[in-house]
Amino acid sequence: MTILRNVTGFSAASGVAQKGKGAAYSIGRLYWLKPIREWSNEFGQQVTTGFKADERDALDIDLNRPPLVAKLQSFKYPLDIRIEVEPHPDDPLRNVIVDAHELKPENKG
Repeated sequence: MTILRNVTGFSAASGVAQKGKGAAYSIGRLYWLKPIREWSNEFGQQVTTGFKADERDALDIDLNRPPLVAKLQSFKYPLDIRIEVEPHPDDPLRNVIVDAHELKPENKG
């Protein structure tokens, strides 16, 4: 599946957990802009303009793909990109990024 996003940043972390049994971890995340949600109820309202980048909305990255990690590190953020995703191997209800391509002005749309 292909997703188009305005991406604000990339992170990749790996190491050994300090708590518990010291399990190894490897976490990659791509952060994207999402419109700030407006709301209204009998107690008040929120009017918004603009976007936010939220940890809960970040997309997972397959860090076992060194060319993908190198490509994401080379981008100058923020930027518009086309993201290729597949079902996450540990949770098929989530997606994981397997490739990304910068959208140049002539490639948008």
